[in-house]
Amino acid sequence: MTAGGAWLLAAAILLGLGQRVSLVGAGALILGLGLFALQLGRLYRLRRRRTFDIHIPFAIVATASGLLALGLACYGLASSRPASDSVWRAAGWLAIVGWAETAIQGFLYKIGAFLTWLHRYAPLAGRRRVPKLEDLYGRRTALLGWAAWTFGVGGGAVAILTGLPWLAPLAGAALSLGLGGLLVNACRIGWHWRRAEPLPAESIRQPASTSASTGRSERPVRTDSPQRAGSVG
Repeated sequence: MTAGGAWLLAAAILLGLGQRVSLVGAGALILGLGLFALQLGRLYRLRRRRTFDIHIPFAIVATASGLLALGLACYGLASSRPASDSVWRAAGWLAIVGWAETAIQGFLYKIGAFLTWLHRYAPLAGRRRVPKLEDLYGRRTALLGWAAWTFGVGGGAVAILTGLPWLAPLAGAALSLGLGGLLVNACRIGWHWRRAEPLPAESIRQPASTSASTGRSERPVRTDSPQRAGSVG
């Protein structure tokens, strides 16, 4: 539904296929994104872990922004709004800032922390205590940044639709605060990005070159058993 709706809407705009075809494409996009939202809710309703991953609030806001953007687009198409109407600007704002940029921030937390842990701590897992993925950044800072960014996205959309002169600067300040929280945590994660320590010499056992009972040569055996990164995270 998502892929077909996107192609159909793009073809309708570029080739001038008419309002009905554009509306069908936008409606298919809404249905596809709505199914994704249902699956996301089902996933976290059935999970056993009590706390949520930090990228999930960003994914929820991104999904909601995408649905709102597509809803405004369908409204604009159905009511034949002109291209200069604020509905289209609000739809573009929610699609770019609310959907795309919010999702990117959320998954930067997930992917950045995972790759850093894999580079820095995976060689040490099983031999010493290593931090979890969520220990690489400040959770409170991330939640504060998410709340500020969410307010900025919503405030910006309302400012576009209503034209309130004081709301746009307030939304911009909130977006800056949210982005600042992301940069602070990016520095925290980057602080852990150091070269992984090599395995100590005593962790490798060198058996005799030839077994007394079988007469076969044996390879050195590592005594460490690193855990998988996914289980630690």
